[in-house]
Amino acid sequence: MLSAATIMCASVMIAQMNNSDVNQVGNSNTSDVSQTGLQNDSNVDTIGNDNDSDVIQNGTTNASIVLQAGGGPGGDGSSDGNSSTVDQDGLSNFQIVWQDGDNNTASLEQDGTTNNSDVDQWGDDNSSATTQDGLSNFSIVSQGYGVAGDGAHTSTVSQQGENNDSDVFQFGGTGNDSSVEQVGEDNNSIVLQDGTSNGSSVDQDGFLNDSFVDQIGNNNESAVSQHNQGHNSNVLQLGNQNNSAVEQHGKTNISTVDQIGNNNDSSVTQHGNTNTSDVDQLGNANGSIVSQSGFMSNSDVDQIGMHNNSSVAQEGRTHISTVNQLGNHNDSSVSQKGNSNDSNVLQSGNRNASSVTQRGKTNMSTVDQLGNHNDSSVAQRGNTNISDIDQIGNGNGSSVDQHGSHNNSDVDQIGNGNNSDVTQNGSQNMSTVLQTGMQNGSTVSQSGMNHMSVVTQTGNMNMSTVTQSN
Repeated sequence: MLSAATIMCASVMIAQMNNSDVNQVGNSNTSDVSQTGLQNDSNVDTIGNDNDSDVIQNGTTNASIVLQAGGGPGGDGSSDGNSSTVDQDGLSNFQIVWQDGDNNTASLEQDGTTNNSDVDQWGDDNSSATTQDGLSNFSIVSQGYGVAGDGAHTSTVSQQGENNDSDVFQFGGTGNDSSVEQVGEDNNSIVLQDGTSNGSSVDQDGFLNDSFVDQIGNNNESAVSQHNQGHNSNVLQLGNQNNSAVEQHGKTNISTVDQIGNNNDSSVTQHGNTNTSDVDQLGNANGSIVSQSGFMSNSDVDQIGMHNNSSVAQEGRTHISTVNQLGNHNDSSVSQKGNSNDSNVLQSGNRNASSVTQRGKTNMSTVDQLGNHNDSSVAQRGNTNISDIDQIGNGNGSSVDQHGSHNNSDVDQIGNGNNSDVTQNGSQNMSTVLQTGMQNGSTVSQSGMNHMSVVTQTGNMNMSTVTQSN
């Protein structure tokens, strides 16, 4: 005969061993599972028609798998009006929702400890929202990974604390869209979008941030904003109406944006610490603005064809900037403020223009423009100034203005509408201008200290004025 204590103990053990299995095959399916305490587990399988499922699990070793089965692109293993909501509360959370085909939608929410979530939607009107709260967060959303119409993708993931990680893959065709927001600890995010109305926005707040967005075709667009600690961002956009903006605030910033074809555009803003930025744009209506504020600055912009244009502004510490633009409506402006300035601009063909302004410390600037409507202006204010401008053919022009310290300027212009104007104000001045053919001109004026000037003009409408004072 069993004692009361034994019966009671057995009852508690059974109460702790939650487990549920629901299997529905056809027509107006719906399912509701609610489990409250300890070793929860749930499995819902539905195959066809107006599917719907709702699972709520509350405490301890939660796990949930919902499969609303196989009617994805190209086949009809049925699936129909899918929808699913899973809510898990505490400890070893785990979820998989798998929806194959038709009006998919899924919403997952996990609260505490070893969260983990996987949503797989394949075909038709996909949508997904995942929210994870605390500790070892991890989420993968994969939508519309096939042909035959693919899906009207959209996904939102929000993760809050500890080892965050998120992967969203959206494929094939129609309305991709993704937004990931991660708040604290070892953040990381990868979004890959393949075709049609791509979009993506990743916002990560604190600690070892990292983000990678890859968009391949159609109305691309991406915005990444990472705020504090080990930032890194890498955006690659391949074709159509590209656009990208990355903003990273404090600590070890790095950003790389590659845009390859069509209406490219990019803006990177990084505020403090080990800044670096690299923007490469290949073809069509290029543009780029990089602004970096403090510490180990560095920026490299390469643009190859069409309406190129670039502007880099860096404020404090060890600046360097290199801009290379090769063909079409080139234009470039670099402004660097205090400490180890350096700038190098090379523009190759078509309507070149360039302006570099550097203010304080070990300035240096080199501008090379090769062909077409060249024009250039460099102004450097204080400390170890040096400037070198080489313009080779067509509408040349050039103006260098340097104020104080070890001034030095060299301007070489070889053919067509040459013109040059150099003004250096104080300290160990020196200037060399050589212009070879067509409508030469030149004015050099140097004010205080060890002047020296050499102007050589070889052919056509020469003219020169040098004024040196002390």
